Amino acid sequence: MIKTIKTRRSLIQACCTMCLFIFLKELYSLQQVDLSTDNPDDKELKFPFIEDVKFSPKPNSIYFHVTSLQGYLRPSEACAVEAAARAHPAREVYVLFTSPIVDYLKRNMRITSRKLRKFRNIKLLRIHLAEYCNATIVESLLLNDLKYSSYPERHTADILKILTLNKWGGMAVDTNMIILKPFTRLPPNWILKENEIYVAPGIMQFSRNEFGLNVTSGILKEMSETYKPDNVDITGRIALEKVVQRICPVMMRWDSCKDIIIYPADEFYSIDNVLWTSSHKVSLSQVSFSFHLDTLTNSVDPLTTADILDIYCPSIYMEYQENLLN
Repeated sequence: MIKTIKTRRSLIQACCTMCLFIFLKELYSLQQVDLSTDNPDDKELKFPFIEDVKFSPKPNSIYFHVTSLQGYLRPSEACAVEAAARAHPAREVYVLFTSPIVDYLKRNMRITSRKLRKFRNIKLLRIHLAEYCNATIVESLLLNDLKYSSYPERHTADILKILTLNKWGGMAVDTNMIILKPFTRLPPNWILKENEIYVAPGIMQFSRNEFGLNVTSGILKEMSETYKPDNVDITGRIALEKVVQRICPVMMRWDSCKDIIIYPADEFYSIDNVLWTSSHKVSLSQVSFSFHLDTLTNSVDPLTTADILDIYCPSIYMEYQENLLN
């Protein structure tokens, strides 16, 4: 009996020793992983939160919103940021991320971060979504309703774009828009139209004057009251159109609207006025204000595409080249 008890104790002790060994091995392994990821390079990817830098942007700032759960700027999106910074060296260009970078994309994002940080006017920052929308009319929409969205990345970006302009004023740009020349001579409040009926929300600017605040506040209210999770345009074009139509009821004459200028799409979305710049650098005043990357990939041969991007985002182009439009 005593021998049996001793044997059991020995087995229990052996099991405990083995468990302790496995635990310590796993703990050591985890520590090794932590040590390997906590290196100077990874610090480049820990973008500060806006609360930590006492965020107080200038009223003419430019904003990009990255709402992917990967927390990653694709090469084409990084190209858009570089182009905006080059065209507006005296304006701050903010890239606001809602998520941290995922591990498997760290290498590419580290390269992108280094390239973009060479521009003194580019700021890469993180936002706490809950704090950013706290006590706003879209708080419940962002924190609750978007859980059921069929297009969460698109809807989040649309809402944040207007919320940022409502908070700070300035220009909001989609990450698929390449800016070609300064927007400095444009009025305080403007949007684009896709045609005589629809607006095109890829780039817009609203100040924090009374009119600008009324428009952005109206759009946020429209979003919060009419949101539908299965409608891709409900937080973008549709919400913007409804508010603008109340201000400019004569839709065929939108460009003559008081206090807000509505520009034709061919000055901002078309690639036609940019093609001939591919063979040599020209004055930016001779081209459109911007173009949409979709028009570039769908209608231009690869050689011309490379030439154009080499002009407007050379740092990113040199790094990625063949993968730039991925």
